[in-house]
Amino acid sequence: MEQIFWLQRFREKKSLFFVQSEQPPLMSNLNCSLMKKILRYVLLLLICNVQVLQGLAADTLRVKTRLSFNPKNRIQISTVPTVKILHRPEYQGYPRCDTSSFTVIVLDRDQQFFGSYKDKRRTLAQFLEIQKQYGIDTTQLVPRRIKSYVSVFTGLKGPKKIIIVDANNNNDFSDDSAYEFDTLTMERNYRGDTTELAPLVRVNYERAMKQGIQQAHTYLRLLPYNEAYGYQNDMERRLAVYIQTQVYREGNFIVDGQEYKVSISPASWEQIDNYARPDLKIQLADQLYDANKEVRISIGKNMLAGNHLFTFLSSTKDGELTLVAERYDPNRVGGRVRNLAPVLVGRTDKNEELVISQLLKKGSYVLLDFWGSWCGPCIAGIPALKALHQQVKPDKIQFVGVDYEYNEAGRVQARKLEADKQLNWQQVIEYSSKQTDASIPRQLGVQVYPTYMLLSPEGRILMREVGETGLAAVKAKLSQLGLLTR
Repeated sequence: MEQIFWLQRFREKKSLFFVQSEQPPLMSNLNCSLMKKILRYVLLLLICNVQVLQGLAADTLRVKTRLSFNPKNRIQISTVPTVKILHRPEYQGYPRCDTSSFTVIVLDRDQQFFGSYKDKRRTLAQFLEIQKQYGIDTTQLVPRRIKSYVSVFTGLKGPKKIIIVDANNNNDFSDDSAYEFDTLTMERNYRGDTTELAPLVRVNYERAMKQGIQQAHTYLRLLPYNEAYGYQNDMERRLAVYIQTQVYREGNFIVDGQEYKVSISPASWEQIDNYARPDLKIQLADQLYDANKEVRISIGKNMLAGNHLFTFLSSTKDGELTLVAERYDPNRVGGRVRNLAPVLVGRTDKNEELVISQLLKKGSYVLLDFWGSWCGPCIAGIPALKALHQQVKPDKIQFVGVDYEYNEAGRVQARKLEADKQLNWQQVIEYSSKQTDASIPRQLGVQVYPTYMLLSPEGRILMREVGETGLAAVKAKLSQLGLLTR
């Protein structure tokens, strides 16, 4: 099988420090190469946990990644409409709204400028000025306008904001996903730590290459609120969408006959040209990328994909990765999907002990809902969670809320919410100041709220999802398992 990306794979079977003689040589006799090896593995000891060190006896991979999207080529990070548009002839299949607008997000800046000159939308003098400003090399471009952009529809319909991205770039919005947001709560629900809960869309576009036009793709996260300046009026601000690009480099590799793909992006915009400490995601090559389902990992962390547990050791500035792959143990106890859940014991408001495994022993599934009174998306998701609870078969599945609070005042607010919203399922309380290794969130590694975890009657973690889209996935799984009444 021809490999697109270079892969070097080797097995480490020596001791960690490579020094195995009974009388170690003097430091002066160590050559420079051996010293570098020693320093490298001392560094690994410092930055990695025990699971990583165990993985050094497994497969160590070095994977080169290629640039899939350069964010410097993007124009428009916010969909700022210049005029209110009720209809645009080349677009079709979009919903009728009270007010709507269309905007294009340019993904190949140089080609867009060059194409606008070639189709006479810019004069030669205008293009030459732009060319000088950005250092545009026209030998890498094609002399006509191409679809180096994607179109975005935004509409306001009562209290709802509707966003549709023409992801397949065919000018038809009817075959694309429509995302609805409540204008009263959207800014609170998708900021800070909850940004990852906003929709992620894979978009296709055309990229100019020296050899011609290349079909390319990238991923856009849609934040439904204003993050820019210069709006002419409040209507423009309300119609705006803030766009984040997600994946900048990609690569493929093979372990034990299974092909995987990896995607990375810098940890922050300030490090846009430096991939030495990126965020990383690994999945099977035939799976669609979905950052809504997996929290990306940083150096020293690990994640499960396919039949392997991968640990992220390091990355160079140009995105060459070092990973450790271990065969997945299906009987491993932990908080990942397919793990056996550890013994989970919580306490209710009445200080009564609740043992999750005892609920499972009755032959019932358990859905854990990790939430908090301080969590906007958790509160926004209560109606959907309550509706799901009313649809399940009570003898086949039980809901358990894990309320994570920072203080007693938060718990008082949570109790009020439980009463006002009529959350008629068991709740256990966890306080941030009282977390131990036996605490439920810590044992399961929950850091994003809301998180939903579905446990099988055998105690295995079947699903681990976050946010609104995650709850929809849980509902689909419960239907598949025959756990819904309708």
